[in-house]
Parts: sequence; C-alpha cells; structure tokens
Amino acid sequence: MRALLVADAVALGGAIVFFALGQVDIGPGLLAAAAAIGWAGALGLLWSGDGAGLPAGATRMAVSGGLAAAAIVTGFVLSWAWSRAEGGVLDLFAYVDLRYGALAWINVPLAAAVGAWRAR
Repeated sequence: MRALLVADAVALGGAIVFFALGQVDIGPGLLAAAAAIGWAGALGLLWSGDGAGLPAGATRMAVSGGLAAAAIVTGFVLSWAWSRAEGGVLDLFAYVDLRYGALAWINVPLAAAVGAWRAR
C-alpha cells in the first residue's frame, strides 16, 4: 500500500513538473521529461516497498505505465486549465495540438513505456 502512495505522489509531482516545463517552451525536451517521469514513477513503486504487493510482470508494469501516462495527461490538463483561466477558449485537444505541436501526444506513450519497462 505504501508503494502505491509513493508512486501516486511521484506521478502527481511529475504532472506538476511537466506542467511547469511546458510553460517555458522547451519543446522536444518534454520528451526527456516524460521519460524521466515514467522512470521516477516506477522507482517510486519499486523502492518504497514490495512493489505494492503486485506480482512482478504484467500487472506491475501496467500500474507503473498507467501512472506515468496519467501524470503526463494531468500535466496537459493543468496547462490547458491555466490557459482557460487566462482567457483561452480552445478545447483540450486543440490547445495541446496548437501549444505543443505534433510531438505532444508522443509524450504519453513514451512515459508509459518507460515506466512499464522500468517496473518489470
């Protein structure tokens, strides 16, 4: 149980970091940030206990990958919500496409893949 809480906290922190980095326009550098968030989330899951009691293999990999993907999507949602608070009118998908470009949606599966691979 403790491992899941730590992994959740790491994912939330990763979402906030991803949001902050997105605000300073590092462009393709967000790919490296997404990979680092996936890696850190998996380490949080593994190092803070027995892997949350999850059996090694597909289940633990799915949990880690899902948390990493959710962190990136949460970062995008935070960025979109910030733009709406400043008077933006675009929906989430249009905002992400315009703000981050074609590489934006690669961040989600990249973070999930790195998180899953590290949690194996």
